[in-house]
Amino acid sequence: MSSSNLRLSENAKQILTEKPAQWGYRLFAQIVTDDIEEIKNIFQKGHLVQSSTLSLITALSSLEWMAKKIDEVFAISNQVTQVINSNPTDAFGTFLGLGADADKIIEHSRKVSALYYQCSIWSQDVASTSIDSTYKNLQYEIGLLANLVTASIEQSCSVLLKKTDKPQKGKTRDVSVSPTIKIPKEQFDKVKRFIEKEIFSVKAFVEEETFKLNASLTIIDLLSDKKLVEMTKNFIDKQSLDFYIKSDYIMSNDEFGLFVKFLKDKNPNVNKYTAYSFVYNVVIGYLAQNWEEGYGKYFSDINELNLETSTERYCSIEMINHEDVVLLGSFVCYLIQHKKFSQINDGYFDYLQSFLPVFSYAYKKSLDDKKYKNFVDKLKTPSNKSRYTIDDIDLMSGQEFENLIAELFSKLGYKSEVTKATGDQGVDVIVEKNGNKIGIQAKCYSGTVGNSAIQEVVAGKKYYRLDKVMVITNSFFTDSAQKLAHANSVVLWDRNTLKEKIDEIFNSSAE
Repeated sequence: MSSSNLRLSENAKQILTEKPAQWGYRLFAQIVTDDIEEIKNIFQKGHLVQSSTLSLITALSSLEWMAKKIDEVFAISNQVTQVINSNPTDAFGTFLGLGADADKIIEHSRKVSALYYQCSIWSQDVASTSIDSTYKNLQYEIGLLANLVTASIEQSCSVLLKKTDKPQKGKTRDVSVSPTIKIPKEQFDKVKRFIEKEIFSVKAFVEEETFKLNASLTIIDLLSDKKLVEMTKNFIDKQSLDFYIKSDYIMSNDEFGLFVKFLKDKNPNVNKYTAYSFVYNVVIGYLAQNWEEGYGKYFSDINELNLETSTERYCSIEMINHEDVVLLGSFVCYLIQHKKFSQINDGYFDYLQSFLPVFSYAYKKSLDDKKYKNFVDKLKTPSNKSRYTIDDIDLMSGQEFENLIAELFSKLGYKSEVTKATGDQGVDVIVEKNGNKIGIQAKCYSGTVGNSAIQEVVAGKKYYRLDKVMVITNSFFTDSAQKLAHANSVVLWDRNTLKEKIDEIFNSSAE
């Protein structure tokens, strides 16, 4: 329905017939006021526009649609201001109404009425469109912009009718009469700036997610290459301990740059960041598998444990150095594989940061429990019991050292056996507890322990069909030996760890 076809009301006809002073302006205000009333009645009777349902209701499409709508209502607002404030002299004549043209005034009035109608349609279209629920409040604010325009038209006509009415006794007629309107544009600008900022943020988010998706597809492609994964494991085994605890370590590693180039030869979509993610995806699977092979027997009921109880179980394993960064990292990967973290994190280091406070609490509790147990044992044990110091151990023969290790594990509740002195196949002591059979090579050395000790005990593991193997020394291990041990899941006790265990097992109850 076009507003230009609306008939003149009786009030408008009376003005046209009587032509009072300033009748042109009054006729204009009356026609527009009457048309507005008619338009409101039309909408109240259920005149509805076709709602605009977005083909893809997403945050970005909703925002872009709203930005377009703001431009539309701003354009309507500009037209309204231009038409009402133009006051064409060929229509209105002089300010006293001389030379006014009724037909042109009616035509001019209908233009304003048409814009009012257009704005009302626009407002209904905005209100009935389905958009992302996040921006419902913003959608309401945009609708208010249309109300701002229509209300300004109504206010302008209302003021004009009052000014052109018969003056009260003792008052002169207002001669500063003309149709005027002022719509505050700052509200349009404020909403538009906010939407543009949101569009920028959402586009940045979409670009980031697209980047992540493409990176994920690249990583999946790399992970499907079994040979490549095995070579990556070799790369991991050659890294220092910082690789497991410092998220920025690998990015500054010269070898990593070469590894990225190697991966790029396999897949041209690889970059530094996809290579980084790929490596730590391999890390999670690789270290989780290593942990399962080495300590899975301690976690046969892993499905029934949560993060806290799993960590308590980790701290109860007597043979390991609980603060060993590779063991910690491997255990975290094992927990990731078994979905023990309540929230999904972005990668290995995020999970590690979530785990460390849980570990710190459980480890401290474990030490406190051992301290209390040793205190009770001390009360039960005669005070003349012999003590050992690390300096005493330095003076021991190889056989005496092996016997000491066997005794130490016996006190931990293991069944201990020293193998024969010759032909021991790299294993000096075999201990067993809860079905776990562990082989130990005991090295009472004055120098550092190298790779040969690790190689020998690994060979002994197969020979004796052991579940786990260890090397214990009163000295220290070379860096190369530590890397080889971690690669083969060999537990190492160096001088510091041995001293802690001796003080805990032998000396705490002998004080």
